[in-house]
Amino acid sequence: MSRYDILHRIEQLDPIKDHVEIYRLLVCYEFPWDYIRSLEVALYRTYCVPSISVLLDKTGELLSYDSFRRVRNLSSTLKRDTAPIREGILLRI
Repeated sequence: MSRYDILHRIEQLDPIKDHVEIYRLLVCYEFPWDYIRSLEVALYRTYCVPSISVLLDKTGELLSYDSFRRVRNLSSTLKRDTAPIREGILLRI
């Protein structure tokens, strides 16, 4: 694959009809490291910011079954969705 293959592929796609494929190509091939870091920051902001943590603790959301289920589901989704990205990063190294 040459340096500009992904760019040429994206240029051939229709932005309205093929937006999901454009997104996938950008995330998997052009900005994989950035995408994974953004997910990490989003999770950090959700659970590690003191004001949010206090609120989640007061409402009991940190210890509820629904909270554990949400974390488990999110973890499964992230593993599934970022697998091609993580493999791409490993292949580039």
